[in-house]
Amino acid sequence: LSGEGGHVGLSPASDRELEIFRHLLAERGRISAETILSGPGIATLYRTLAIIDGAASRADEHKTAALTAEHITQRAAAGTDARAVETLDLFSGWLGAVAGDLALTLGAKGGIYLAGGIAGRLGPLFNKILFRQRFEAKGRFESYMAAIPCYLITRDNPALIGLAALLRQSRDTAKSS
Repeated sequence: LSGEGGHVGLSPASDRELEIFRHLLAERGRISAETILSGPGIATLYRTLAIIDGAASRADEHKTAALTAEHITQRAAAGTDARAVETLDLFSGWLGAVAGDLALTLGAKGGIYLAGGIAGRLGPLFNKILFRQRFEAKGRFESYMAAIPCYLITRDNPALIGLAALLRQSRDTAKSS
Protein backbone atom coordinates (compact mmCIF):
# COMPACT_ATOMS: atom_id res chain seq x y z
CA LEU A 1 0.00 0.00 0.00
CA SER A 2 1.78 3.10 -1.20
CA GLY A 3 1.14 6.49 0.33
CA GLU A 4 2.48 9.59 2.02
CA GLY A 5 2.06 8.59 5.67
CA GLY A 6 4.59 11.16 6.84
CA HIS A 7 2.09 13.90 6.05
CA VAL A 8 -0.63 12.66 8.40
CA GLY A 9 -1.40 14.89 11.35
CA LEU A 10 0.18 14.43 14.74
CA SER A 11 -1.43 15.20 18.07
CA PRO A 12 -0.19 15.82 21.60
CA ALA A 13 -1.07 13.43 24.43
CA SER A 14 0.50 15.19 27.43
CA ASP A 15 1.02 18.69 28.77
CA ARG A 16 4.67 18.57 27.66
CA GLU A 17 3.69 17.57 24.14
CA LEU A 18 1.07 20.33 24.12
CA GLU A 19 3.80 22.86 24.97
CA ILE A 20 5.86 21.57 22.06
CA PHE A 21 2.84 21.81 19.75
CA ARG A 22 2.05 25.36 20.78
CA HIS A 23 5.57 26.41 19.90
CA LEU A 24 5.66 24.50 16.61
CA LEU A 25 2.20 25.73 15.57
CA ALA A 26 3.31 29.33 16.10
CA GLU A 27 6.50 28.67 14.16
CA ARG A 28 5.23 26.48 11.30
CA GLY A 29 1.49 26.14 11.27
CA ARG A 30 0.50 22.55 10.50
CA ILE A 31 2.38 19.77 12.28
CA SER A 32 2.67 16.51 10.37
CA ALA A 33 4.24 13.27 11.54
CA GLU A 34 7.27 14.09 9.41
CA THR A 35 7.77 17.35 11.35
CA ILE A 36 9.00 15.23 14.27
CA LEU A 37 9.36 11.64 13.02
CA SER A 38 12.37 12.17 10.77
CA GLY A 39 16.06 12.96 11.15
CA PRO A 40 15.47 16.71 10.80
CA GLY A 41 12.42 16.27 13.04
CA ILE A 42 14.59 14.98 15.89
CA ALA A 43 16.71 18.14 15.59
CA THR A 44 13.56 20.29 15.47
CA LEU A 45 12.20 18.59 18.57
CA TYR A 46 15.48 19.03 20.48
CA ARG A 47 15.68 22.72 19.54
CA THR A 48 12.03 23.25 20.51
CA LEU A 49 12.61 21.65 23.92
CA ALA A 50 15.62 23.92 24.47
CA ILE A 51 13.54 27.00 23.64
CA ILE A 52 10.61 25.91 25.82
CA ASP A 53 12.93 25.18 28.73
CA GLY A 54 14.59 28.58 28.33
CA ALA A 55 17.94 26.91 27.73
CA ALA A 56 18.41 28.36 24.27
CA SER A 57 19.68 31.88 24.72
CA ARG A 58 20.31 33.92 21.59
CA ALA A 59 23.96 32.79 21.67
CA ASP A 60 23.05 29.13 22.14
CA GLU A 61 20.26 29.12 19.56
CA HIS A 62 22.71 28.93 16.64
CA LYS A 63 24.60 26.01 18.24
CA THR A 64 21.38 24.18 19.11
CA ALA A 65 20.02 24.69 15.58
CA ALA A 66 23.21 23.16 14.13
CA LEU A 67 22.79 19.87 16.02
CA THR A 68 21.80 16.95 13.82
CA ALA A 69 19.87 13.83 14.79
CA GLU A 70 23.20 12.00 14.88
CA HIS A 71 24.69 14.52 17.36
CA ILE A 72 21.58 14.33 19.54
CA THR A 73 21.67 10.52 19.50
CA GLN A 74 25.36 10.54 20.47
CA ARG A 75 24.61 12.87 23.39
CA ALA A 76 21.76 10.64 24.55
CA ALA A 77 23.95 7.52 24.28
CA ALA A 78 26.72 9.18 26.29
CA GLY A 79 24.22 10.10 28.99
CA THR A 80 25.50 13.68 28.99
CA ASP A 81 22.35 15.42 27.81
CA ALA A 82 18.97 14.84 29.47
CA ARG A 83 17.25 16.87 26.74
CA ALA A 84 18.63 14.49 24.10
CA VAL A 85 17.22 11.51 26.04
CA GLU A 86 13.85 13.27 26.35
CA THR A 87 13.90 14.04 22.62
CA LEU A 88 14.37 10.37 21.72
CA ASP A 89 11.73 9.28 24.25
CA LEU A 90 9.23 11.72 22.73
CA PHE A 91 10.19 10.49 19.25
CA SER A 92 9.60 6.86 20.32
CA GLY A 93 6.21 7.65 21.82
CA TRP A 94 5.01 9.67 18.85
CA LEU A 95 6.17 6.97 16.45
CA GLY A 96 4.11 4.49 18.46
CA ALA A 97 1.07 6.76 18.28
CA VAL A 98 1.31 7.13 14.49
CA ALA A 99 2.01 3.41 13.94
CA GLY A 100 -0.98 2.61 16.15
CA ASP A 101 -3.23 4.98 14.22
CA LEU A 102 -2.19 3.35 10.95
CA ALA A 103 -2.66 -0.17 12.34
CA LEU A 104 -6.12 0.75 13.60
CA THR A 105 -7.07 2.46 10.33
CA LEU A 106 -5.88 -0.43 8.16
CA GLY A 107 -6.91 -3.28 10.47
CA ALA A 108 -3.34 -4.57 10.50
CA LYS A 109 -3.99 -7.52 12.82
CA GLY A 110 -1.01 -9.42 11.37
CA GLY A 111 1.40 -6.80 12.61
CA ILE A 112 3.27 -3.62 11.86
CA TYR A 113 6.80 -3.67 10.44
CA LEU A 114 8.86 -0.57 11.17
CA ALA A 115 11.47 0.14 8.53
CA GLY A 116 13.19 3.23 7.28
CA GLY A 117 16.21 3.52 9.44
CA ILE A 118 15.86 5.92 12.35
CA ALA A 119 14.19 3.63 14.88
CA GLY A 120 16.55 0.79 13.97
CA ARG A 121 19.64 2.99 14.19
CA LEU A 122 18.65 4.25 17.63
CA GLY A 123 19.20 0.75 19.02
CA PRO A 124 18.71 0.73 22.80
CA LEU A 125 17.85 4.46 22.69
CA PHE A 126 14.60 3.59 20.91
CA ASN A 127 12.17 3.43 23.83
CA LYS A 128 10.12 0.33 23.01
CA ILE A 129 8.04 0.69 26.16
CA LEU A 130 6.89 4.23 25.27
CA PHE A 131 6.38 3.16 21.66
CA ARG A 132 4.13 0.29 22.73
CA GLN A 133 2.20 2.34 25.29
CA ARG A 134 1.34 4.95 22.68
CA PHE A 135 0.69 2.28 20.04
CA GLU A 136 -1.95 0.67 22.26
CA ALA A 137 -3.45 3.89 23.70
CA LYS A 138 -6.53 3.89 21.48
CA GLY A 139 -9.32 4.15 24.04
CA ARG A 140 -11.87 1.36 23.78
CA PHE A 141 -9.67 -0.36 21.15
CA GLU A 142 -6.78 -0.83 23.58
CA SER A 143 -7.23 -4.63 23.84
CA TYR A 144 -7.55 -4.87 20.05
CA MET A 145 -4.27 -2.95 19.68
CA ALA A 146 -2.52 -5.03 22.35
CA ALA A 147 -2.97 -8.10 20.12
CA ILE A 148 -1.18 -6.50 17.15
CA PRO A 149 2.54 -7.35 17.06
CA CYS A 150 5.17 -4.82 16.03
CA TYR A 151 8.47 -5.69 14.39
CA LEU A 152 11.52 -3.47 14.02
CA ILE A 153 13.48 -4.10 10.82
CA THR A 154 17.13 -3.35 11.53
CA ARG A 155 18.75 -4.65 8.34
CA ASP A 156 19.61 -2.33 5.49
CA ASN A 157 17.70 -2.72 2.22
CA PRO A 158 14.94 -5.05 3.45
CA ALA A 159 13.04 -4.70 0.17
CA LEU A 160 16.03 -5.97 -1.83
CA ILE A 161 16.51 -8.87 0.58
CA GLY A 162 12.84 -9.78 0.20
CA LEU A 163 13.00 -9.53 -3.58
CA ALA A 164 16.09 -11.76 -3.66
CA ALA A 165 14.28 -14.35 -1.54
CA LEU A 166 11.25 -14.17 -3.83
CA LEU A 167 13.47 -14.64 -6.89
CA ARG A 168 15.17 -17.68 -5.32
CA GLN A 169 11.78 -19.12 -4.39
CA SER A 170 10.39 -18.66 -7.92
CA ARG A 171 13.53 -20.24 -9.44
CA ASP A 172 13.27 -23.21 -7.07
CA THR A 173 9.59 -23.61 -7.98
CA ALA A 174 10.41 -23.45 -11.71
CA LYS A 175 13.18 -26.09 -11.33
CA SER A 176 10.89 -28.51 -9.51
CA SER A 177 8.16 -28.22 -12.17
